[in-house]
Amino acid sequence: MEITKREILVSIIIFFILGSLGMIINDLIIENYITKVEQYNKALKIDNDSDTFKYAIDTEVGDILAYGTFNVENGISLDELKGTYAYIRKNKEKYTRHRREECETDSNGDEHCHTEYYYSWDVIGSQDYSADKIKFLDVEFDYNKFTNYPQYSLDLLNNVIDSKKDNVSYNNYLYEKKRLFGANEGDIRYEYYYSPLNFTGTIFAKAKNKTILGNIQIEHSNLQNTLENKKDSSVTINIVFWICWLILTGFAIYGYMYLDNDYLED
Repeated sequence: MEITKREILVSIIIFFILGSLGMIINDLIIENYITKVEQYNKALKIDNDSDTFKYAIDTEVGDILAYGTFNVENGISLDELKGTYAYIRKNKEKYTRHRREECETDSNGDEHCHTEYYYSWDVIGSQDYSADKIKFLDVEFDYNKFTNYPQYSLDLLNNVIDSKKDNVSYNNYLYEKKRLFGANEGDIRYEYYYSPLNFTGTIFAKAKNKTILGNIQIEHSNLQNTLENKKDSSVTINIVFWICWLILTGFAIYGYMYLDNDYLED
């Protein structure tokens, strides 16, 4: 591929055009995050104070940034588990046989293929169970009012009922049948994830109509760290954007160079 001076000139023009467009998009990203950070800074700060939180809702103060305790009074459980939880996800896995074609090329350039069989645990279904209500700073809400709940893998050996303990392997999996010497094709096992009854977090929300509006994401940090994380995220997104944009620009210029640009010739 021969590169002409005119192609180099056009490539430089492409670089500056895409660079200028990138700066416009970058300014929009920065402006959006500056607006969001200003909202966080101007919001009423509530640091684990249930009385102030209730007052903010009753008086419809607008934007609030509140840190405090979430707690579920009526948790849920499953027959095979001990204790209660705010949320449980039960994944069902099956030990399944698969086949694939493996090909190799010998020293003479001839390709030889054969069928290879392998086994893996595949998720074939999952069920979610959650409490109906949750309290934040002593105010009750529907459980689905919030998102981004903390989730942890359940230590089954310590949290399964006694009659099921012999079916537990590696603390994280509950088998339908007691295992003796490894898995067999068709075996079924379960893995569990849970959210605890009590935890702390920060929310950013709008207090209006005697409640807080929208579907609200929980930040797993205190007020100060939440504000710092919001500022840091704008820097991270800015860096990621420029890396992706420069890569895109490079591909655009390479793609242009790869074409037969006969129209540039005399």
